[in-house]
Formats: sequence, structure tokens, C-alpha cells
Amino acid sequence: MGGEGATRAPDAGATAAMMQTMDRMHGSMNKAQITKSIDRDFVTLMVPHHQSGVDMARVYLETGRDPELRRLTEHIIQS
Repeated sequence: MGGEGATRAPDAGATAAMMQTMDRMHGSMNKAQITKSIDRDFVTLMVPHHQSGVDMARVYLETGRDPELRRLTEHIIQS
């Protein structure tokens, strides 16, 4: 696991795709209607946060090569 592949050109598209998932997450979180109920607000903010993690994991599985990270991303998607 390491950053050795982080600057390779084929990985640039995947990295850009992951950044797009982060942008969508921030957009959703910024648009969330906060109710001042900690329970409701926690769920409202955590759903897009975790969806972004799942989306990033799917992007990683398209091109990622590290076996440990692949297992982690599969676990993220399953859970």
C-alpha cells in the first residue's frame, strides 16, 4: 500500500473520479437541512458521507491494484 502509483497517468482519471464523488458529497452535505436534532442531523450528514466512501471504493476497484486495498474497498461496499 503506498503512494507509488498515485502519479501515474492511468490513475489520474480514477483520482479525478474519486474527487468528483467528494464534490458530490460536499454538495449534498452543504444542502442538507439541519434540524438541530442531533440524531436526525447525524444521519442526514452521514448518509452522503458514507455513500461517497462506497462510490470511491467502486472507482478504486476499477483500476486499483493493491490486494489489501481491494479487500478493504470490497468490505466498504458490502457493509
